[in-house]
Amino acid sequence: MIFKGLKMQVSCYNWEQVKILGDFWDEISSTVDINKLVGIGYGWENDYFNYAIGLIDDFEKLEIVKNLKIANTEYFEIVLPNKGWKTEKGKTSEIRQIYENKFDCYNTNYKYEIEKFNSEGNCEISVYYEN
Repeated sequence: MIFKGLKMQVSCYNWEQVKILGDFWDEISSTVDINKLVGIGYGWENDYFNYAIGLIDDFEKLEIVKNLKIANTEYFEIVLPNKGWKTEKGKTSEIRQIYENKFDCYNTNYKYEIEKFNSEGNCEISVYYEN
């Protein structure tokens, strides 16, 4: 899988990322259909991590995403593993509970997370664990 999109560094202290990333998603999905977008979390260090929003393997809207002018972002590409992901689905409003209860986010190291949201308020989260 190849991901291409815009990335930023985000504080995850006390779940601050929920508001920041919600705004990031709102801004990008006002231009590109949310059902086509994917979020990628990676590179956790202390209370910060990197997060990118873009497209995986479907680059029809890539030029639109690349040309968005969003503060504190830069263009980013990464090749992701095709296998070995654990996936959970639920409501976007329950995202914190999914990470805490299904992925044990406080006690587990994972290398990547993929988030997909839709206009009906649903989410699909996939996590790739460190070996």
